[in-house]
Amino acid sequence: MLIIRTFNDKTNVYNRMKIISRFSNMFVFILILIIFSSSFVNGADQNTCTPNSIQKNTSTILSNLRREMQNEGIGIYVIFSDDEHGSEYTQLYDRRRDWITGFSGSAGIAVVSLRTAALWTDSRYFTQAEEQLDCANWLLMRDRNPGVPTLINWLVSEANQTALPPGTTTVFTTTSWWTSANTALKGIGKELRPVNDLVDRIWPAGERPNQSQNSIVTHEIQYAGETVAQKLNRTTNEIKRRGATTTVINALDEIAWLFNLRGSDIPYNPFFKSYAIVHANYEVNQPELFVNLSQLNTNQHPPGVRLFDYSMFWSRLNITATDTNISRIWVSAKVSQAILSLIPNNKLLLPLSNSPVQRIKARKNPIERKGMQDCQIRDSIARMKHLGWLEQQLNDGKSVNETQSSEQLLVYQKQQVIFQFPSFRTISASGDRAAIIHYSATPDTARLITKNEVYLLDAGSQYLDCTTDITRTHHFGSPKNLEKRAYTRVLQGVLDIADAVFPTGTYGRSLDHLGRMHLYRDGMTFGHGIGHGIGHFLSVHEGPQRIASAYSQYEEALADEMFISNEPGFYKPDDFGIRIEDDIEVVLANKSTYDNTQYLRFNTITLLPYERSLIDVTLLTNAQLNTINQYHTKVAQALEPLLSGDEAALNALRSRTARIDLPSTTTSNSPSSTTTSNSPSSTTTSNSPSSTTTSNSPSSTTTSNSPSSATTSNPPSSTTTSTSPNRMMLHSRYFLNRLATSTIHSRCFAGTLVLAEQVDNGKLAPVTLNTLTAASQLKQDVDCVIFGSEKTNETANELQKFNNLNIKRIFVAENAAFKNLLSESVTPALLDLQKKNNYTHILGGSSTFTKSILPRLAALLDVQPISDITKVIDKDQFMRLIYAGNAILKLKSNDPIKILTVRGTAFEAAKPATGSGEVKVEKLDSSVKNDLSEFVTRQVQQSERPELPSARIIFSGGRALKSKENFKLLYDLADLFPGQATVGASRAAVDAGYCPNDLQIGQTGKIVAPELYIAIGISGAIQHIAGMKDSKVIVAINKDGDAPIFSIADYGLTGDLFKILPELTEKLKKK
Repeated sequence: MLIIRTFNDKTNVYNRMKIISRFSNMFVFILILIIFSSSFVNGADQNTCTPNSIQKNTSTILSNLRREMQNEGIGIYVIFSDDEHGSEYTQLYDRRRDWITGFSGSAGIAVVSLRTAALWTDSRYFTQAEEQLDCANWLLMRDRNPGVPTLINWLVSEANQTALPPGTTTVFTTTSWWTSANTALKGIGKELRPVNDLVDRIWPAGERPNQSQNSIVTHEIQYAGETVAQKLNRTTNEIKRRGATTTVINALDEIAWLFNLRGSDIPYNPFFKSYAIVHANYEVNQPELFVNLSQLNTNQHPPGVRLFDYSMFWSRLNITATDTNISRIWVSAKVSQAILSLIPNNKLLLPLSNSPVQRIKARKNPIERKGMQDCQIRDSIARMKHLGWLEQQLNDGKSVNETQSSEQLLVYQKQQVIFQFPSFRTISASGDRAAIIHYSATPDTARLITKNEVYLLDAGSQYLDCTTDITRTHHFGSPKNLEKRAYTRVLQGVLDIADAVFPTGTYGRSLDHLGRMHLYRDGMTFGHGIGHGIGHFLSVHEGPQRIASAYSQYEEALADEMFISNEPGFYKPDDFGIRIEDDIEVVLANKSTYDNTQYLRFNTITLLPYERSLIDVTLLTNAQLNTINQYHTKVAQALEPLLSGDEAALNALRSRTARIDLPSTTTSNSPSSTTTSNSPSSTTTSNSPSSTTTSNSPSSTTTSNSPSSATTSNPPSSTTTSTSPNRMMLHSRYFLNRLATSTIHSRCFAGTLVLAEQVDNGKLAPVTLNTLTAASQLKQDVDCVIFGSEKTNETANELQKFNNLNIKRIFVAENAAFKNLLSESVTPALLDLQKKNNYTHILGGSSTFTKSILPRLAALLDVQPISDITKVIDKDQFMRLIYAGNAILKLKSNDPIKILTVRGTAFEAAKPATGSGEVKVEKLDSSVKNDLSEFVTRQVQQSERPELPSARIIFSGGRALKSKENFKLLYDLADLFPGQATVGASRAAVDAGYCPNDLQIGQTGKIVAPELYIAIGISGAIQHIAGMKDSKVIVAINKDGDAPIFSIADYGLTGDLFKILPELTEKLKKK
């Protein structure tokens, strides 16, 4: 049965069918589809994993749990990994989710229904879950993978098929999750039912670990930097500022910080089980602290605080919530639903937000900041001693495995003054294990560390004066080229984050791309954020600050006195993994002399060398190389005296901090140069006719002898000398751009340049006509430029037909170097044209050609490219699709030059003028020399079928076709519609070698919008959908009825494509 799935009313179905019936061939195709027996399943990709002998058998556990679920009258039960306090790490007693699933990763949520069970976890833990989860009884939901439903969407779908309501234990459930889930469940007339802890009922006492009840101790003022009274004063001032009278605190790190207490109930964290209630008038109505009183000695009691036993919290909370003198209660959005349900709605401070304590403790006081900086030396000493030991062992031919290595590191950590314990379980990963982001080695499974594989060591420490989190990736032999390239790209991301300067109020998500840009150049990325907040002898992961692209309503802007990690990475499954992690501090940079805006920057406090053998120097800029050398000089000066007597550690240090030089010297006579340094100590000299030098160093001296220069420095202490007659102190790239803008605008005619794409036989690429339409909407003069090795005049003649679009000039650049339109050849010529004419807008159609050229041009012009625009609002504002086309972004660009690619399907193709007219054609000086790249070969499918962007019908194949030979099935179908139909492919099919690259459709291929798109054996990856979702009618043929492609298809047919396609072809031939 064929189902139309995107319409709910008869009118829409009728309209859709009218569209189909306009062209008979398509209508025949749809009728034939109806003939086939088909099924359609409205579901998501419920992923499975492979059972193995080492996975825990949870059959009995699930049976017992389902019995208790039925006793409670629920059909679905959600089990979180958290304890009552939402802790990231939990004591063994509280690891309910681990026990019930077999999976021990720190992030994951389990859902059990009466008929199935599923675990959601993120990309950091996919591999671990595949190894540990009881795959015979559980589905593995790889969160955020294409086609994988969100937990709440799956919960609604499952609840819709279950008579009994879903339930969860509210003390382990955050109020934000509870609210989101109930909102979704209302759509099917159901809601969550609160139940007691069902796991507690079935977990045998003999199997369950005991609760930890270690002593609670005072965190001395010499480390804390503030008394409890001072912290309460700051906290209550924040409470009053928000108009609240009381706050309820359940986060363990916040309570430990506020009352200057530390414990050891929670692994890797100095916490103890506790709650607190704090009133704005705390001097009269004293704060209430709830702990296990047997853990706290009398002399440890915080002054001015009332102590209660932990078990008394719920009764005291009820008294507080019903107290008529308390009018407004502030709770964090992360408190449990059990807490929220006791507080009347009219007393809640809404909307729910971050706790007042979280906000305050994130910005460290001077003593805390000094401790965070000082302990980095101690931690680096331990790491260098360990590195020297490990390198010596391997050089001596001795065997060391992953757990032995981490155990030895702990020996050196314990030698450091005021070290307490690790801040998380050390990630010691050799070879392909390094590709598992949160890999956890065990003595039974530990791999040997060898000299021919990478070794990733991610470790941290808890000291009385700080918390650390440092990652280095090592190689003790000769690394592979790909390992070096990946490492260098990751290192460039580390340097770019460290070099960032940004105004106050900037969120970390705005900086995330800086850590990925260089990886993107090689088609690489990673599945975790760039950085997380770091506590002060507290949690290694703290908020509300972070650097990650994903939006969170509870993220807060970066501010000085915050500490955060800087950890880009790259992970090639089953091969190797790279991660580099530094701890950085947010510090004041400078104030704008124009609008008094305060700027911020980062200060790297980690002092541990990078892995010299893994650095591909040829990928580095001079500025990056200088920064690395200067950083290594600082590291060597700090650590070498403290490693005296440990020759192995000194050798490891000296070999990694020795100066790195470029393999050959490059001299540039460019009239304009830019040099950037973020080094601890730098000296930069420029003698260019026009230069811009920027330094973010704590101590720097910058000298310029240029006739015209702008010099920027962000140091607390700096000396700047310039012989320029017009010296200006500027403090960020933003202001340098503004300076450049004022220069450009004085001689700019506000014109637009269109990059006209030439295809075979001197014809214009169809997408150029869409680009001309977009350019005309800017309402200013338009120039066009054509690059090619021949027949450029013919292309120009074709362009002249569009003189109705305000085209003033057509530039023709004909040169053998442009034969294959390599970006290394075209970009310099395009840059020269821009310098001569100072265009405000440069446009090109979204194609492989422009995607390789315009981002390079934008980088050279130091502006942000804007890709795939779908609408021109005015000269500064545009619309574009984001999230693979699932949302529309309206953006405004303040860059002086806008570099834009145009989504061809969003603009009508330009129509030639009806009257006569002539556009001036000028030849460009195209003497281009390209020593950077060489054209090797191109695979092009030769046929008389139309090009993908202009085809009315597209038969598109995926990896399910299994071979190049089987792709002929699509060609046979397309040839039944001469002049109308062509063949496309998914990226997976192209990568598998089934067809040429020019058939690829998607975000990284061609963008199409035919009248009929038939996706055959394509699962529906997000990047593919982004390239074809504008198609008028979409038909999906797939063996898997749960494939994500069905979520956007108008028609779905499930079955064996190798049976369907031949039969379909034969029936179409008869028609």
